[in-house]
Amino acid sequence: MNRINRLKISIYKDILITLFLVLVSIPIWLSFDLTELEEAKKYDNYNYINYEYLNNPHYTLMSVSDDYGLKNIETQDIVVYNYTKADATYTLVLRIDKNSTINIEDIRLNVNFEVQALTNYRFYEDSKYYYYIIDSDSIQGSSQKYVLSMWNAENIEQDINKTFDYDFVIM
Repeated sequence: MNRINRLKISIYKDILITLFLVLVSIPIWLSFDLTELEEAKKYDNYNYINYEYLNNPHYTLMSVSDDYGLKNIETQDIVVYNYTKADATYTLVLRIDKNSTINIEDIRLNVNFEVQALTNYRFYEDSKYYYYIIDSDSIQGSSQKYVLSMWNAENIEQDINKTFDYDFVIM
């Protein structure tokens, strides 16, 4: 019984010493200069993603079959890269101006030689643009190449007065 009482006293003593050391150390830690910590925090949200447009074609959005479009329409090539060890995420988006007068439902999009209707992609909008999400991914110490092209679905009549203002954006 005496041994248990000594053990209890020893445990209480350890707890009190720990609490005392914590309370004494708080003002010491608060007295340190934290400007370096603030500078380091700036890099917490740093984006390590870089991208490069390898070419910049101009699309007339011809009305062609998917097979013809894959073989004959010039592609927009984009390389997204992150050569650091930090894991970074990105989203490839097709941004279309709302003032465009073309019928978006007729557009076919080739992404790395897989063709789909543009309306099959998720999108969101703000007051000025539609944003079609082409791909979202994360990369670390590597790169990802995108081969993109667009055309109108087959048998769609073209109106040369219609406008289509767009760009591919990495977010």
